[in-house]
Amino acid sequence: MLKIMRFLKQEVPGEKTKLAAWRKKASELGDEAPAVCREVLKSGKSELHYAAILVLRTQGYEAQERGYGNKTTYRIKSPTSRLAEVIRPLHHFPDLEPAAKWMPANRAKVVASRNGTSRKAAAMSIHSSRHSLAAKSMA
Repeated sequence: MLKIMRFLKQEVPGEKTKLAAWRKKASELGDEAPAVCREVLKSGKSELHYAAILVLRTQGYEAQERGYGNKTTYRIKSPTSRLAEVIRPLHHFPDLEPAAKWMPANRAKVVASRNGTSRKAAAMSIHSSRHSLAAKSMA
């Protein structure tokens, strides 16, 4: 188990050749790896979840992540099972604000609600800060 946990704590490489070597090592972790990875997804640190999903895939499992933030779930299906297990992690990445919330039409509303000002004042503040940044970059 310690060997598997140490492996999960290593950074997953982004380079294709290094990733292939990492996957080969992951497939050689043994029969205990799927149980440890499922436990990591249930109650382990969120930083280890990505590695755990990849290790499960190298062991022949179907493993998918759905949602984001506190709405994240993992769908795990073993090679011998017909049914998938849905895991709701105890620890997850912090809730990220959807990108649509920061579109220009909504930005003033969000800024106003955070600052306790009117939408118009927030919009003017956003507009003036954009122009001051543009002026500094041109200077």
